[in-house]
Amino acid sequence: MIISHKHKFIFVKTFKTAGSSVEKYLYDYLGPSDILRGSEHDNTPSLNAASKGRHKTAHEIKLKYPKEWNSYFKFSIDRNPWDVAVSWFYWMKHAGRIQDYTFDDWLKQANYDGFKNWNRYTIDNKVVVDKVLKYENLKDEIKTIPIPYNGELETVFVKSGYRKDHHYSDMYNNETSKIIKDNFPEVIKMFEYNFLDNI
Repeated sequence: MIISHKHKFIFVKTFKTAGSSVEKYLYDYLGPSDILRGSEHDNTPSLNAASKGRHKTAHEIKLKYPKEWNSYFKFSIDRNPWDVAVSWFYWMKHAGRIQDYTFDDWLKQANYDGFKNWNRYTIDNKVVVDKVLKYENLKDEIKTIPIPYNGELETVFVKSGYRKDHHYSDMYNNETSKIIKDNFPEVIKMFEYNFLDNI
């Protein structure tokens, strides 16, 4: 999460969408009173805030910073949910939290709300940020919004290299693919995602 008084924007951070990379590069542009909830674990800096709660929801941010919420540019990022689930699985493996699970076993018992980004930038099922950037086009779309950017996402990578180098669809069968389709209908509809995108 970032609240920049200097540049008048709010970044609602989501899961597995290059959010830590965005935080890391934006840190260099922030003013002394701006707020950034980084993470020691991810080696991303914090500014005027503890790292705990770096994934604050739009609802939580709006309640605590109503003036800024009503006047600053607000943005978030989302990603194909079939890809998010695979990325989350490998991150959890790397963190040592699900060592004994296969992808199928984990997905069948996972708490989907725990990595459902839709719930972070919506209130009462309505998108409340000014722009949701599409992860797959992030390097182009980030140039179109009013925040500082000079190509940093070409070189700044945080939390990369944990997953196997193959298309996410290789991880799924018909049953597990349907689990994602049934549990992430909102973002699938909004971005017109398909299971076999970008093959």
